[in-house]
Amino acid sequence: MIKKLVLIILCIYGIQVNAQKTLPQGSTWYSYGVSDPSKALEITITHQDEIYMKVTRKLIATSTNSENPKKKKKKKGSFFKNLKNAVTEKPRSNNSSNKTKTSPLEGTFNYKVVSDNTDDGIYMDSYKYDEAVYGFVYPIGDGLYKEVVFTKDPSVHNFLKDENPATASVYIMGTDKEAVKAKAASLNADEELKKFYTPDYSTGRLKNPAVSFHSYNGRNFDIDPENGTIDLLQSTVYYLPSKTIEGRNIQYNWSAFNLKLFKDGKLVHKVIGQKGHRNGRWLEKVKNTFDMYGSFERVTPGKYQLTYSIYDNDPFFTIDFEVYTHANPDINHEIGTVYTMKGPWDENLSIDLRPDDQGNPTQFKTEFPLFRLLPLGNEKNQIQQLQSRLYKNGKLIGLTDSEEHPDGSATVKQALERRGSSIDLLYRKDKYQDSNRTEFHLISNSTKPSSWDWIRSLKDGNYKIEYLVNQKSFAEVTFTVKGNKIQLQGNQVKEGTDPKKYIMDESLILVPINYK
Repeated sequence: MIKKLVLIILCIYGIQVNAQKTLPQGSTWYSYGVSDPSKALEITITHQDEIYMKVTRKLIATSTNSENPKKKKKKKGSFFKNLKNAVTEKPRSNNSSNKTKTSPLEGTFNYKVVSDNTDDGIYMDSYKYDEAVYGFVYPIGDGLYKEVVFTKDPSVHNFLKDENPATASVYIMGTDKEAVKAKAASLNADEELKKFYTPDYSTGRLKNPAVSFHSYNGRNFDIDPENGTIDLLQSTVYYLPSKTIEGRNIQYNWSAFNLKLFKDGKLVHKVIGQKGHRNGRWLEKVKNTFDMYGSFERVTPGKYQLTYSIYDNDPFFTIDFEVYTHANPDINHEIGTVYTMKGPWDENLSIDLRPDDQGNPTQFKTEFPLFRLLPLGNEKNQIQQLQSRLYKNGKLIGLTDSEEHPDGSATVKQALERRGSSIDLLYRKDKYQDSNRTEFHLISNSTKPSSWDWIRSLKDGNYKIEYLVNQKSFAEVTFTVKGNKIQLQGNQVKEGTDPKKYIMDESLILVPINYK
């Protein structure tokens, strides 16, 4: 147990085992402000264990003169002028306690030990001495540590800590008072903060993070058709970096993950994601899911860009989309003007070939986006017929399932005319139906399709799916099957695709749609 405790302490402070050094109770450290090197704090360790270290902080200097007093030159002037100045000037005080009583940097508080995001063990991560102040301490080499302290409005009752550079102060901390002071004086606060926020993408599983297609599609990124509010639910991101360029662990469970919405290049909204379910060292996993507590409220028609970034750095993923409106033809409907969006979600057909629990392929299913059909609906926001046809090497081989199955006497032509059913584009009073899920059936007999089988797998060949709206060709997709696998295409091919546009999905095939 003693060996384990010593090892933990050594890991916390980045001191090598062969140095045979620990931070015993009662030891004193010093901290100097980088932007103001004359400001010094004395930090005394009063207790430490495997969970936290309790310290007391005391402001010991706030000006250079308090440590290096110099004889002031006597002001020139008449006797009466000097007497007047002496009376009207506020007296100076060398007692630093007059200033430290109101300093939020002083007090007794804990440096908390938390699990590291990687395999480095545990380290001293964050501390808090009241609801308004919190910070980080981490090693920067030569026995020195960087402190980054943030302040927040204590009236805001939210544990979410916003690592806002505008509220940040940088300090250098260590036991050698002169070395700490010299280091702090040699640094630039802006440059040190930049190191604090800049991610090191080489510390991720892959160099470039990727965003799940479902993060910006369906219920995770959904527009309210009545007022244009975009609701957010969850975002799933792959291959996140774990550290900044100077080795600090990125705090994804605080405010590191950002979604920003731009219109015409201008930032209009920002939402901070929090880690949803943290189980152990979650960054070792390929993907991580964030809860998005917020929404992009009341967007107006126009072109937008959604960016995914770590802090305020350049985005690692972007989405271009358009918000548009049209008048609801149903005069009895509660919504008069309908908001909807065009984006990657309606530029790709989703094909589902996931296996079941036994590993057998499921039936061939597709999801066709309906966003662009809304202007084609009738006065009840309905499409009377949506048909799908599957071709292999130019030959019709399959039709989609529907409520009406053709009987044995029906010809293929009659079946084509009868298939499909009306689709309510607004299904519920306030929700826009975003996709139509279909299952293809194999035509066993080209003349009289009396027997129908689900298409459970696709053999090698060139395929096309044609979509017809009210018996008129509306859109089509093409894909190739090799080795019984659909070949990826478009932005779903990682090689050669801009990482900011790469379509990531674990189980679905996304095929680009060609609209007629």
